[in-house]
Amino acid sequence: MDYLYDHSFDGFLTTCAIHFQEKRASGIFPETHYQYRLGQAPKVIATDPVRAAAFYHELEERFSPDLAHRCGRAFLSDHPNKENLLLAYLNFGFEAGRGFDALFTHSMVEPVHTIAAAVEWEAARFLGLIRFQEIKGILYASFEPDNAILGLLADHFLDRLHGEPWIIHDTKRNLAILCNGSRWRMVPFRRDFALTLPREELAIQELWRGYFTHIAIPERKNPKLQAQYMPKRYWKGLIEVNKPSFR
Repeated sequence: MDYLYDHSFDGFLTTCAIHFQEKRASGIFPETHYQYRLGQAPKVIATDPVRAAAFYHELEERFSPDLAHRCGRAFLSDHPNKENLLLAYLNFGFEAGRGFDALFTHSMVEPVHTIAAAVEWEAARFLGLIRFQEIKGILYASFEPDNAILGLLADHFLDRLHGEPWIIHDTKRNLAILCNGSRWRMVPFRRDFALTLPREELAIQELWRGYFTHIAIPERKNPKLQAQYMPKRYWKGLIEVNKPSFR
């Protein structure tokens, strides 16, 4: 029987707890994306934050805090089958025992390590690639990450911009972090209207583009290396390579 959950990490952990403690699932899928087939009767699992926290703690105790952390990072991946990669990984772990996670090339272990590392890599890259623009006294930045890394950026920018109100908007997922300068929260966020930048902000952006252009040493330009550290799929939000556009 397939288990369906609400797409949250707590929902996934609750589903895993039922899988290991009650009845095994044939697969775990987000309820909103499930493809129903004739003769199938999947079970919808209600999210239980208490049970989810208890299962996460069990992963820490049975295996290690690093493994539990890795599961959390892998869950943020945009991989279309991440739930079942994680399920196979944990099935193998519960059978093989504590040291299984060191079997890096094992077919049940390597995929989870790979997608978790991709999430960490992307989050680290965007710490240096987020570009804010000041609009009516609020710093606003938009980006389109491959993975659901928005929450991984929040504490960094809360510390870096302490006291400043700001918004970081994941336009791919219609989510945003709203910060009042001392606390932040993640909310659904859709911008369906044009924003007008003040003249001062436009002038600052033009200065930054000029600096970016003239600081480069022509003889040392290396587009391949630049694309490695600043992948072109992330350039849409970079002020230095784009003119202002809010269409």
